[in-house]
Amino acid sequence: MSLRNLGRIAVAFFIGLAGYVHYRIWKVEYRHAPVREMFVANWVLSAVIAVGLVLVVLVPAIRWLGRLLLVGALLLAVGSIIAFVLSRGPGLPTFHGTFKESGLETTGKYVFDLGSAKVILVSESIAAVLSIVLLIPGRRTRH
Repeated sequence: MSLRNLGRIAVAFFIGLAGYVHYRIWKVEYRHAPVREMFVANWVLSAVIAVGLVLVVLVPAIRWLGRLLLVGALLLAVGSIIAFVLSRGPGLPTFHGTFKESGLETTGKYVFDLGSAKVILVSESIAAVLSIVLLIPGRRTRH
């Protein structure tokens, strides 16, 4: 397997992990919070992007979708990090008013007994960096 494909699988894993934690937070903690639609959108988009990236690796005929999915992963990760910062600062605008949270964590620990916000922030940061690296055109040699 090429390094590029390993990178795609890694992005799929980290985006999928962050999406799973968003799902768990929505289900257990934020189901009725003003920010609930954003959590649902995040985990649905995360699942679509993660599955899509795995399919790009497995099905060469759809390899052309890889760049689009990496751009989607990058935008989702960066957007989620920005939303987190806004929710801890001036407030995150939602359909139901402004959502403001204090502290770094929600109450749940859904992965390896680590705080959910830490898992999401680290996972999305790794996914964003890997996406940028994979989006940089590689040198190709002609024979």
